Parts: sequence; C-alpha cells; structure tokens
Amino acid sequence: MAAAIPFTSVDEFIRAIAKIDMLHAILGARAGKNRPLTPDDDFFLRPFAIHEVAAGDDELWDGATTFGECESLRFRVGDSVQCFEQGSWLSGVVVRHPVVDGETDVYEVKLHETGRRIRIDTDDHECIREGASRGILRYELIFVGFKVRQDHDNALNAMGAFGRDVQLAASTGPPELMGRCVTQLSTLFEQLTEGLYEAAIQAASKIVDIAVPDDWQDVRQGLVAEQLAQVLPPPPPAMPQAPQPPGDTRIGTSLKRGRPSATGELGGYLCPACGKDYSSSSSLYQHKRMRHPELICRQPVEDGKRPRGRPSADADLGEKRFICTVDGCAKAYASSPGLYQHRRAHHPELINYRR
Repeated sequence: MAAAIPFTSVDEFIRAIAKIDMLHAILGARAGKNRPLTPDDDFFLRPFAIHEVAAGDDELWDGATTFGECESLRFRVGDSVQCFEQGSWLSGVVVRHPVVDGETDVYEVKLHETGRRIRIDTDDHECIREGASRGILRYELIFVGFKVRQDHDNALNAMGAFGRDVQLAASTGPPELMGRCVTQLSTLFEQLTEGLYEAAIQAASKIVDIAVPDDWQDVRQGLVAEQLAQVLPPPPPAMPQAPQPPGDTRIGTSLKRGRPSATGELGGYLCPACGKDYSSSSSLYQHKRMRHPELICRQPVEDGKRPRGRPSADADLGEKRFICTVDGCAKAYASSPGLYQHRRAHHPELINYRR
C-alpha cells in the first residue's frame, strides 16, 4: 500500500513525516504495543519517493497502472513538448514511450488543443523539442508499506484534522496517486535507518530551494507529541516509591517466605544467626526456616509419626537458656513459653494472675 502527503515547503515536509510518525504511534497503541511501530512491522510505512504533481497529470493515465520509460530518451513521460507536424509546431505532453513495449516509435504525445495523439518515430530536434513547462501544483511525499489497510484508515480517522491531507492508496501510481517521481528515496525491501529521513528532507530542500532548519528533528518530535496528547489517553501515573535507606535493599520486597517488610521499617525481631531485623515474629520465623533451619526446635519423629503434645525430656531442643529458678528443680527450656508452662503446672505460686 502507499500514502501520499502534499508539501510545497520544507516546513510542510517536516509535518508530513510527523503525520506518519503519529500514524505509527496510534497503530502501535491500538495493537497493544505501547510504542510506535518499527520498520519490521508489516503496517509500517517508509519514505519511498517524492512526486511532482502538475496540471493535466490525470490525462496521462490511459488505463495502465505504470508507464515504462526509456532512460536514453530526452523527454520523460509527463514532459511538455512541441511536435512538428504539417509545417507547424503543436504543443502537447508525452504520455508514453512505445519503444519500451517493443514498438518502433519512441514518443506518443497528446496534443493540448485537440486531445489527439500522435507518434514520433525518432528523438530528433527537428521532430520534437521542449515545450512550455506545465505548472507544478504541488509535491507529494510518498510512503509505502506491505499491508492494506483498514487499520491505517482507522488510525487516520483518529488523527482528525492533522491527518486530513494524508491520502492512502493501494499502489504508488495512478489512478489513485497521480504525478511523476522526481526523487527515488528507497526501495520496499531496503533496510530503513534514520539516515533515510535525513536524505529525504535534503532532497526536498533542493526541490523547493529552501535550506533545512537545524532543529527539524526537534520540530518533528514536538509536533507528534502535541498531536498525540489530543488523541491518546495519558499514561497512568507511576506509583510513589518509599524512600530507601542507604545500604538497605529490603524496600519493596514481599513478606512471603520470610522476607523483610514492604516498608523497610525495623521491627526489633533479630535473627541470632545473621542479625537480620524483621517487623514481626512470623517473618523472623520464616527467615529462620528458610536460612537457618538448625534454629528451629523440632520434635523427634518416631515410627514415621511426630508425637503430639510436649517434647520428651531427652529431645534435642537446642540451647536451653530458660532455667527454672525454684530450688531443687533446675529444669531448663529452649523458649520462654516452655518455661511458663512448666511454672504453671509445677510452681503456680510463681505465676502472677491478674485480679
């Protein structure tokens, strides 16, 4: 498929490129890519050629989709000429090079006054010469792509007034796109780089005889950003991040599987093995279970079953730091709850009951 955007100045040429950039951005957003299309996408449109459109171009097309041209001839298809016939010079326009189709004549010319077509059998100054230049109406920047085309139509409609003069077509020639190529920019299968856009705007500046502004890329990007803000919803705001203390990598991690708290606040639950600080005892327990299983007090397993109730007296419970202070008892436990249960059962007088 193809797209044609008219321009008569360098500023309009920059806007033409910005319009295709915007079209790519809308296509990418609607495809869920959250970015503009890239050259490897089938819907991407690349700069292809610059056409000049002159008065009477629509008369050059006689049903053929393309016109073959002989490069060795002096006049191209679309050139205004004068032909010598019956003792006078008649004005017309070259509409075909019959020689490229295997015929003997070199020019077929359509006369302006009568619309009659005549043939010239030799490229000679005595038979055919340059005529008055046809008035050039505009230039068109032509883009080409692989896929046609409903997605492009929908994106173009979303552009509103900014894309009003963008013409989408099935091919680069008549009857949809008139005019003739004056500068070939690329081929359909050529690798696209940013240098192609630079070459394209330099070619356009020569045609319109106006220098390229140094900030043309900034102007191009500014136009795209300004127009996209009107048709695409703004991106969701970023979630605020809690400040991270120097050297602390715990902020934003989950509490699952014994990890530190989401806020990074210090909770006073310290691991005796590595010094990690947690905001809850359950988090500290999960940390010990994953990193230091030797600190977990487990009951012994007998005959494949773990007994219920309190551990046996000879069970290995780790370091017994909690000792009963009653004379003659000297029972020791690995945790304060264990010592409390012992006091409650054997030394209730040591328990301070609330009244």
